[in-house]
Amino acid sequence: MLAEELAQQAWKLSEKGGKPTRSLIYCDSREVAEKAKAELDKLSAPDKKRADPKADTELFVGVRRVKERKDAKAWLENHGFLAGSPPPAKPAFLIATSAGEVGIDLDAGHMVCDLVPWERMVQRLGRVNRRGQGNATIAVVHGDEPKPKKPDAPTDQELRQAIAFRSFSVLKELPNVEIGRDASPGALRELKLHAETNKALREKIDEATTPEPLHPALTRALADAWSMTSLERHTGRPDVAPWLRGWVEHDSQTIVIWRTYLPVREGSADWPRTSAEKKEVEAFFEAAPARESEKLETETYRVADWL
Repeated sequence: MLAEELAQQAWKLSEKGGKPTRSLIYCDSREVAEKAKAELDKLSAPDKKRADPKADTELFVGVRRVKERKDAKAWLENHGFLAGSPPPAKPAFLIATSAGEVGIDLDAGHMVCDLVPWERMVQRLGRVNRRGQGNATIAVVHGDEPKPKKPDAPTDQELRQAIAFRSFSVLKELPNVEIGRDASPGALRELKLHAETNKALREKIDEATTPEPLHPALTRALADAWSMTSLERHTGRPDVAPWLRGWVEHDSQTIVIWRTYLPVREGSADWPRTSAEKKEVEAFFEAAPARESEKLETETYRVADWL
């Protein structure tokens, strides 16, 4: 199982809990990340000699409320994963999805990961040993080359898996060092520069990179319309998303908020509970509107599963 192997490789880097390392474990899916954390929690569980866990673990995913994000930032700083923060007193494992690949200045001593498209792999590699303090070990866990069930009609998921696996061939283009490869920023830059004059290498990198989605043309008139922020409504100001991310399919999203009190009638044996009227619900949220710190936005299918 992928999750178990990721956890085992990370556990080895900490010398089975005996070395205070900072290790990043990147997983392409939240499900794998949750299983990898559970496995590391099991490996670092207290034994007869000690009452506390041998290591600290944290799950870092994108679906979090504001308070949870603040708590996660404090954990990262306390365990040496943010630039300039002191090293941990015992092994620390940060299990992350794509949420930990961009937008945060992570700095780990070692990394274990699965395969993802090359542009994401480069982001992951850049979160290891950012200050060049010592040698970092990176372990890439992968299986056999994925094969689509219908070679002539692969699914979107099968195409993504195929692109991710091709990253392995690009990694093998990095310079040899002892028993592995040099994945330092300098080596990655040299690889990029070499690809500019080497057609075969450039094609290999292109095949391992996620194709850029189609997007509409950007015109001066659109830029001007978006700049008129004082106007609440503007007929020539469309949603900006296609210009930022292209025309891509998105899963439907649901916003969840937690409340102790909601506009629901209690009811009793003599007075059956009935649904609140629409105007009562609107009046309730007008008096107590949902704050951004309360909201959690995620895919609708996840909310359905949780419920």
